[in-house]
Amino acid sequence: MYLSVLFFSLFFLYEELLLFLAQPVTPVWPVLLCLLPAAAAAGLLSSAILSLFRNPKLRFGLSCALRALFPVLFLAEILCREFFGTYYEVGYMLSMSGSVAGHFAGAALHVIATNAWRIPFAFLPLVLYLIPSFRSRLERPSLSLRPGLFLAGLVFCLLAHCACLSSAGSVYTTQYNMNSAVPRFGLLTSVRLELQYALFGQPSAADSLSDFELPVVAVPEPSVPIPTETSDDAPSSPTEESGETEAVIEPKIEAEVSYGFNALDIDFEALAAGETNDTLRTMHEFFGSLTPTQQNEYTGRFAGKNLIFLTAEAFSPYVISEELTPTLYRLATEGFVFTNYYQPSWFQSTTGGEFANMTGLTATWIGQKLSFTYSISDFMPFALGNQFRSLGYTTLAYHNNSYTYYNRNLTHPNLGYDFYGIGNGLELASTEWPCSDLEMMEATVPGYIDRYLETGTPFHVYYMTVSGHCNYGWDINAMSEKNRALVEGIDASETVKAYLACNLELEAALTYLLDELEA
Repeated sequence: MYLSVLFFSLFFLYEELLLFLAQPVTPVWPVLLCLLPAAAAAGLLSSAILSLFRNPKLRFGLSCALRALFPVLFLAEILCREFFGTYYEVGYMLSMSGSVAGHFAGAALHVIATNAWRIPFAFLPLVLYLIPSFRSRLERPSLSLRPGLFLAGLVFCLLAHCACLSSAGSVYTTQYNMNSAVPRFGLLTSVRLELQYALFGQPSAADSLSDFELPVVAVPEPSVPIPTETSDDAPSSPTEESGETEAVIEPKIEAEVSYGFNALDIDFEALAAGETNDTLRTMHEFFGSLTPTQQNEYTGRFAGKNLIFLTAEAFSPYVISEELTPTLYRLATEGFVFTNYYQPSWFQSTTGGEFANMTGLTATWIGQKLSFTYSISDFMPFALGNQFRSLGYTTLAYHNNSYTYYNRNLTHPNLGYDFYGIGNGLELASTEWPCSDLEMMEATVPGYIDRYLETGTPFHVYYMTVSGHCNYGWDINAMSEKNRALVEGIDASETVKAYLACNLELEAALTYLLDELEA
């Protein structure tokens, strides 16, 4: 019976180590201190729960199911890490499995094939359990031992809890996400946290906004300096060389332009006074206390102009070079160049970055939903689409992949766009994965330019590109293969050259776009 309990704990630890070895992290010991008690707790509690079932066949079936379920889960996380570069919540994986199978089948099968050698190792404990001679040694714990198993399991749960808190307390609580949790605590603890926070809510840095002290901020009044008066008969000063006097002309100081503030006409004080909901009242007070940003010489400079805005899939500035990508180089070095920025890790793959780009907000998980998905039912008046549409612009959005992926058919119209992707109006010559950014431009640019020339109605167009999407290799990425000849002279690995090659499709797309606009 002790072997049965020990085998279950070793099973969980074995699966954790397979995942750990797939993406090793350092230092190792803090991770092991979290993995060991968590695996022991899972083994003890699983043994105790299964021992409650008297029917041997039912107990055997449940044991097999458990030993099959966890290898599948661990393998799924390894594949997500290999394909998307991140670990995903179980609920999110299940919700996106259909989309991945439908739209990334070829690339996903390639990742599965390259990791197929892991499958026998993952299912080795199940195979051992199916051997009758081995299974016969795993006796059902006696009735007298069950309370001890439950108690020991809870003790190890507490030890795992303390180890995780001391290792990375913020990731364990307020800043939990699967991608940060798995390398630190293992998958068992991470899944337990996902379930716990889904049912009872995730801890926050403050229980409510009212816990914060609101700053007392005085809104500055714009001031205009008084110009210095100068006189034609200003006193002169002698020069050292000639001893003659020379008039000193004081330069006239022009009056500074008085700029207004970027503030909406909202009486937050009145709203707070009439609000009975504590949270809303605190929000009114908080927003009313903020200092609005001041306008400057650039305010309104581009009024009435057209705007084209792109989110480039998997793009890195390392792609840009004056020789290989002259158009990207031009865009990155001319005009307004923003270098003072930071990129937080929000672990939401493409959709998190796109949400941040399109809304100016940090992407977070809300329950088990992505920020972008959650925003479908929210009022989003400050999104560029809604802002430009309110000014009478034509507002269009395009994506050269399935129009339903990441629910873009719902999120983008809510931001104020007429949205078109593959399947609802965007027609491309080829849909081989990944699709061509150049073909997307060729299919869309002439339409809104011609409409602008005919009607004079300005436009704002948003593009979500896809040519730079992983994976990177000659036989698994159509855009890499298409532009392969252009990077053959580069001294780099196939992966690096394939990455550069598929991004050359974005270079071609932008070259076409600028040529059409300038024409």
